[in-house]
Amino acid sequence: MSLSFDRSRVSGDIDVHVREDHGAVQQAILKIAREREWPTTWMNEQGTQKLPQTSDQRARVLYQSAHLVVTGASAEHIIAMKMRVGRDIDWEDIERVAKHRGIESASELERIHDEVFPGEALPGRSRIRLREWRSREARDGTR
Repeated sequence: MSLSFDRSRVSGDIDVHVREDHGAVQQAILKIAREREWPTTWMNEQGTQKLPQTSDQRARVLYQSAHLVVTGASAEHIIAMKMRVGRDIDWEDIERVAKHRGIESASELERIHDEVFPGEALPGRSRIRLREWRSREARDGTR
């Protein structure tokens, strides 16, 4: 989120998904934490529970070396993953990314979710937020 869309949106960790050499990466993470006196949780894999099965063809490469490739999720994947969780802070991020991408309708958000998570029902919290979004659209006369 902060690397791709909003540098002011900072949390205390970095969400990661390690594809190869998990043990070696974990050792490097712990070494960096010790050297910099950071918490050992500065890289967090808990968010991988919400990763889509579809690959992110629009992900940008943010850093690349002979041993490491760092990609940032596309706006669409960020929106869809945050819709899977549906907390208030996630909806703040969804609105921020949607505005950045020019997405104005609840229908478009729902389409993005369904494209990234085909066959998976939208969680209840996000269905409620989409209803609120649709009410706001109707009240404001937008799409």
